[in-house]
Amino acid sequence: MSSPSNRHKGKRVRIIGWHGNNATGDDLLGYCVRSVFFERSVEKNIPIKFVDEGACDLVVIGGGTILGVDSMGLHKIVRDIEAPLIIFGGGFRREKRDIGNKNRKSMDYLFKRAQLAGVRGYISQQFLIHNGIAVPEVVGDPGFLFKAEKVTRFFKGNHKVGVFVRNMGKTGEPQYVDNTKVHQQIAQVCDWLGEELGSTFYFFSFAENSFDSDAEGVQATISFMKKRHSVEIIPYASDFVQQCSMVGKMDYIVSQRLHPVVLAWTMKIPCIGLDYQFSKTADFMNSIGMDEFVIRTDEFDMETYKTKFKRLMCEKQLIIEHSQKSIAHWQKKLADFTDRSIEIIR
Repeated sequence: MSSPSNRHKGKRVRIIGWHGNNATGDDLLGYCVRSVFFERSVEKNIPIKFVDEGACDLVVIGGGTILGVDSMGLHKIVRDIEAPLIIFGGGFRREKRDIGNKNRKSMDYLFKRAQLAGVRGYISQQFLIHNGIAVPEVVGDPGFLFKAEKVTRFFKGNHKVGVFVRNMGKTGEPQYVDNTKVHQQIAQVCDWLGEELGSTFYFFSFAENSFDSDAEGVQATISFMKKRHSVEIIPYASDFVQQCSMVGKMDYIVSQRLHPVVLAWTMKIPCIGLDYQFSKTADFMNSIGMDEFVIRTDEFDMETYKTKFKRLMCEKQLIIEHSQKSIAHWQKKLADFTDRSIEIIR
């Protein structure tokens, strides 16, 4: 994926989302949105320039769980911006089926204001419909657009497993079960994979900020494991493109976080997603036809995981081919949606 640049003058595009807060998944989405806008604008010969503030020709709300019960005050921000508004592949908080009049009004304002609105999956779309919000398109997760760069780090082991675990911090976000329960579940999975396949485990930190510390979640999870000799920790790094590219060097992924699951399937790495809040992972897995390979953390049991894993490995090649057809579909949808967005400012 080409790296977007501001070296030329052009139409000014402002992208708003949870980017720049030391969270790899959010930075990934900001990067993918910027990159696809840059690439498509070059293709259409419509120069663009990304701006973080001031006057702009187009504002794009893009990536992450950025609307809903916690809306970042976006309805207030965009009221001060006269430029056309696009909602690009957003996800939505679903603590409750009914989000309340205040949040409904702010979301309704945003979607009515938007000239184009796309969400990442059908569950997000139905959630909005249920709350009386103007029906958005389903365009897929922007993470589908990620293209890995060369990874120079060497990973040892005949069966390399990337592990991603979140330690819910100060955000107060609800999840299906508490941190300890999730950490114990992932430790169970790792112990079983170690026994069955002799796996080497690489625990990644995808967020280190005032709200979250994956490092805390990693340490807690490892403490619950029975065998810890084949464990290595990959610390958080500001080079999120390299961090995301490393996912493609694994043989299998165990992840509570959503975007390692997105990256895994995009890079043809099998993964059973652990859905821990807001139906985020279920929404994604549904979008690529992989519904059977997701387990809610409040419905987790090891025998169910083993059954799903064995089925996944038994028909691995066929299942990955099926997922790639869906992913190619969404990649095209995202590119087409970007083209229509850029046409607004031609």
